[in-house]
Amino acid sequence: MSPEEFENIRKDLGWTKRKLAYKLGITEGKIYNYLNGTTKAIPRPIQILMRIYHENF
Repeated sequence: MSPEEFENIRKDLGWTKRKLAYKLGITEGKIYNYLNGTTKAIPRPIQILMRIYHENF
């Protein structure tokens, strides 16, 4: 999952970065790292949760 896809899903859900971090059980800082590419790859479990939230929204 690219940072762009991650951000698009977040926006589709209508969630703030803070709410997304809460839903994923991670820090808001991690969200920023995923979006700006500081983290080389978004972990697979996070990708799966994002897709599940998106499909069931």
